[in-house]
Order: sequence, then structure tokens, then C-alpha cells
Amino acid sequence: MNIDNTRQLALNLDQYKIDPHTGERFIPKRHNQIYASEKSKAAFNNAKAKERRESLAPILNPILQNIKVLEEIMHDKQEADFHFQFLLAKKFDLNINTGVYKNEDGKLYTSMGGFVLIKKDNENFKIKRI
Repeated sequence: MNIDNTRQLALNLDQYKIDPHTGERFIPKRHNQIYASEKSKAAFNNAKAKERRESLAPILNPILQNIKVLEEIMHDKQEADFHFQFLLAKKFDLNINTGVYKNEDGKLYTSMGGFVLIKKDNENFKIKRI
């Protein structure tokens, strides 16, 4: 009889645990063991991370899209002026920002991903790296 069989015979049903990912009943090798195997633990954590990414996607994807546009149009510039229609054509959402930037004069401007957006008039924006 091997050690695992002996161990199983010596334990009663109260000492079994249920793996929260697979539902598998197992005998823990440590008192704080939660999962039946490392594979099950990794699968559980991967599923949990995927669920979190999917729940945050509606919030993060538009922000990431805006930052991508800013990086693309500002790739070698410190500052530049853009018409709002140009920004919209690039799929930039003017209603999204991630912060506020305060300049030397104390004025507050929308900021996002290392850039500040300064509205010059009803149609034009100055974008600066910060």
C-alpha cells in the first residue's frame, strides 16, 4: 500500500476539501491548501483575471483608444494644433479624459496619458506633452 492510499484510509470525510474551480474533492497536503492542483489554481486565477478585464473593458478601451490616437498624432511633437473634426475622424472621443492639468497660470485643462488638451476655440485644440 503506497503512502497516498494509507493517507486516504486514515482520513475521514471531514478532512476533504472542494476545489473552488473544478469542484473536485481532494485531500489537502497542507492545512491552507485551497486548490486540488497548481493547474487548477492557475486556471481559477486566469478566469478571475479575464472576468475582471472584461468588466473593465467598456471603461478602459475608450481611454486606451484616445491615448493611442494622441501618441500617433503627436509621435514627434511637443505641441500641435488640431481641428476637432480631425480628432473625431481618428476615433478620438472628446468626452473622455483621465485627469486635470494645472498650468503655471493656475488654469485647469483636460489631460490624458501624458498629454494636455487645450481648447483654443469651438473647433480647435492645442495638444501638448506634459
